[in-house]
Amino acid sequence: MNGEIQSAATVPPILNRRLDKSSLLGYLALGIATVAGVIVLFMFNPTEHGFFPRCALYAWTGIACPGCGILRGLHHLTHGHFLEAFQHNTLFMLLIPIAVYSYFRVVLKLTGRDWLPPIFAGARWMKVFITILIVFTVVRNIPVKPFSFFYPKRPPVKTAPLLQ
Repeated sequence: MNGEIQSAATVPPILNRRLDKSSLLGYLALGIATVAGVIVLFMFNPTEHGFFPRCALYAWTGIACPGCGILRGLHHLTHGHFLEAFQHNTLFMLLIPIAVYSYFRVVLKLTGRDWLPPIFAGARWMKVFITILIVFTVVRNIPVKPFSFFYPKRPPVKTAPLLQ
């Protein structure tokens, strides 16, 4: 050894196999957690149960962030109310198929079945995605039609009855 650091290509295969197995277990745990979260969203409406997180940006500024409406949208999606889901967070509903595809692509690749082609990979796509998030955030906060469609539907505020 001339003081050189081994490159990733010269790492013994046994180490790569161990890393792949732990990565696969991590992705499987992520999948199980996601399914559990979707089940909770199916059973409990975020507008009626207080244990779901609230958006801090919206609470402080009234500005809807790119994530506002995701929980309510997923709740409606799990009940088959597609239009209402899109009205809560259009961008996220459009990204769900891409996320599911990417998840299964990684899991299949980790199991040695690399037959799904990559989509939206690389730094260039990350810049495009960040740009889309910024534009979506700005557009959904413009209070004029047709942009107001992208603003998440807010549930009616429940007030306590007046004391008599």
